[in-house]
Amino acid sequence: MDKTFLANYRSATSFDTKRRWALAGTANLILWLGWLRSSECLSLTWADVSLVLPDKGPTCDLPAGIGMVLLRLSEQTKSDRTRTADIVIAFTTLSGLSLGSWLRRLSRLLFGTPVPPSTDAPLFCDSDGRALDFFPFSLPVCLPLPLSTASGRGRLPSTFCG
Repeated sequence: MDKTFLANYRSATSFDTKRRWALAGTANLILWLGWLRSSECLSLTWADVSLVLPDKGPTCDLPAGIGMVLLRLSEQTKSDRTRTADIVIAFTTLSGLSLGSWLRRLSRLLFGTPVPPSTDAPLFCDSDGRALDFFPFSLPVCLPLPLSTASGRGRLPSTFCG
């Protein structure tokens, strides 16, 4: 799915189409890799996102060549108001999924720089900058559905997309 989003992003000819594919690619990986609910994902602002580029990993006690994306969830998304919720996601996973690259693409489109600004602007917004409260793009979702077996019990497929 990520490869499809990237191909569509690269082949997009209009700013709005490119922006929508960047939003879709970013949402896809935040939802899958961060295990966030849609409301948590949609409530993120650029100030909630920190990037550590792979070449800067050692400055954060990460191995050389390893970066990270740090997401800070707002208090209203947490079940326990006395705790903070930070989610650390690899800049690029071992399988090649790169949330960090999607965030840099989106930042480059919206702000003209691959370094996301620390602003309270919503990460997921429409073309007028208004925060989204739903995903206006259709995301193809692949979930592991139980397969029938001869015994009647379900089993998960050995591979699935996501």
